[in-house]
Amino acid sequence: MKASLWRTCISTVFSVLVIPALMFGAATAAEPAAAAPLQQTDSLEASHLLNRMRTDAFKVLNHANDLQTYYMSGVTWQVDASYLDRIADRVNKMDHMLYSLRNMQGEVGPAQAKTIARLAPQVVVLTDEVNSSVRFLNNNHQDLWSPTWRIDTDEMHNTSHILTSDLRSAKG
Repeated sequence: MKASLWRTCISTVFSVLVIPALMFGAATAAEPAAAAPLQQTDSLEASHLLNRMRTDAFKVLNHANDLQTYYMSGVTWQVDASYLDRIADRVNKMDHMLYSLRNMQGEVGPAQAKTIARLAPQVVVLTDEVNSSVRFLNNNHQDLWSPTWRIDTDEMHNTSHILTSDLRSAKG
């Protein structure tokens, strides 16, 4: 009697749960299959912009390295202005790319969204540092030996280094 009751229970479970699951995927007769959530894929346009930002960040870092190299080396202020102009141009481009990336937040994948959120404050800080350096250079181009200029260029270099490292390891 116990064996026959046991077989009946197993047979019922098998026919109610296992057979429908095999026939209809993971769904059971009592429970319809839940739709799998749509996975947002990476945007090709966002990937392209992030790659361009990587390139520009690397160039900003190189120019910031050059600017630090020439500090107190006796070169004219025009040399510093030339490197700072190159940095400002690249940072402005990165700022525009960031604006475009922020506008496509609904179109990017989760990894890209995380990357954009992490990079945004760094680009803003770098933009502020570059603008501060440009103002200082314009108003004090004869005083580029001063500690203020050195601090401005050091901050710019450090931020560009962090940004370059983050972009190098970023997904997207």
